Amino acid sequence: MIVIANILMQQKRASAAKQKTKHKDEVKEIVFDDNARREFLTGFNRRNLLKEAKIARAKEKQRTERLELHRQVTAPYSQLLYNTLTSQSS
Repeated sequence: MIVIANILMQQKRASAAKQKTKHKDEVKEIVFDDNARREFLTGFNRRNLLKEAKIARAKEKQRTERLELHRQVTAPYSQLLYNTLTSQSS
């Protein structure tokens, strides 16, 4: 069992070494876009404000949905209470 594990380990190392030498000849060129870099570095505050505004809109939407659901649930009871109170006072 140990022999098989050692053989597999050696094969992995050999294939990793081949891949490493294969990519060694490739020349990678890095091109910087100055405007994109400047936008990234200076835009943290703006992006943070946009994120906070989006969260605030989501919370407000959730609040209005919750209030509307509450109104829909309590409306029949309110109407029933109003009807019973007006019929008792007459």
